[in-house]
Amino acid sequence: MKYYEIIAKAISDKYYYDAIGCKPISSRVVYRDIDISFTDIDVYTPKAKQDNKANSLHSEAYKLYQSANIRYRTESKSPKAYIKLNSSRRTCSKQANLYIKYIHHKYYGGKYSPPANQPGQSTHEYGLAIDVDLGKDKSQILAALRYAGWENTVSGEPWHYEAVNTSAWGRLSSIKNTNKRQSKEISVNIAEWFELRKKVESLFREYKSEYSKHDPERKRLKEEYIRLNKTKNDLNKHRSDIVRKDKRLQSIKRKIHALEREIDGLVYTWCPNKQPYSKCDHEGKKRKWRDYVANKRNKLQQLRAQYKEGANENADSAREYRDKSKNYERDLRKYDVDRREFNRLEKKLQALKRDIGRAKNRMDKKRSEFNKKISILQKSVGAWAIV
Repeated sequence: MKYYEIIAKAISDKYYYDAIGCKPISSRVVYRDIDISFTDIDVYTPKAKQDNKANSLHSEAYKLYQSANIRYRTESKSPKAYIKLNSSRRTCSKQANLYIKYIHHKYYGGKYSPPANQPGQSTHEYGLAIDVDLGKDKSQILAALRYAGWENTVSGEPWHYEAVNTSAWGRLSSIKNTNKRQSKEISVNIAEWFELRKKVESLFREYKSEYSKHDPERKRLKEEYIRLNKTKNDLNKHRSDIVRKDKRLQSIKRKIHALEREIDGLVYTWCPNKQPYSKCDHEGKKRKWRDYVANKRNKLQQLRAQYKEGANENADSAREYRDKSKNYERDLRKYDVDRREFNRLEKKLQALKRDIGRAKNRMDKKRSEFNKKISILQKSVGAWAIV
């Protein structure tokens, strides 16, 4: 089909490749002796697809990306093909985050993170660098980038390309030097923050270690305190029991003395003729008297036996009380020593807690300083990088 026939078909059908995604233009085409005016007719030319991340690039770098895209689309013979980007222009804040991850990995044992420049010193921040998704068409993508003027300037990072063939590139070193002092201050700020974080982690590990002793010791001391109180109460009861028994023994002892005096003072007065026992002729009275005296003496013997038994029991109970008291006093002294040691541990934990709090406050202060410096740096970089 000849060109003018294609145009005629567009006029008659009122569309032209609308299905493949095109954009309308208004134009006027003259072919030989055919003069056709396209004022009310939609005529379409193909759209050029691109990665949205490219929109944030410096204007000169953006043109190089478009040129590389056109070259790649031509070489791949695919109208929908475009070069995908993993990263283009970055804010200073994002660059700072990448730098922090890199420092964390390199010096503080953090998760792996690739090398990153200080904030204010990365070409990405100025919109003159891209990280390309090489994908399956690696050779064609790299060829298109080199054709458009992009160059790979970082060894070991085949995905990183910079717009070195632009006039903006020539001015880049001067703006980087202008921001170098701020970049250095930010990197120092980050290093100080990491050192404070290291200190906080060290203090927290120490606090955790000491607290692991504190909690079981607190529980043990509490149990020991309860046991000692119970022992003290038992000893008080035991002592009260000893005192009560001793009073009872004293009462028995008084009865014994009274009964001994009574027996010693007994005089036979039961004779009707008022004769002494030896001269009394009333055998019945004398027999009753003997029984009476015998009962008194038996009662005295019973009281003495009761007193002796009670005294032995009380003596054993007193010895047991003394032994328990000694053990209690020994345990109480040990408890006092352990309690003083526990109090020192608590004071140490409180001091560690205060140190952690102060270090965290300093970390927050450093973070605040960092955010202010990043904000100032962003204004300086942003004023230059877009256009």
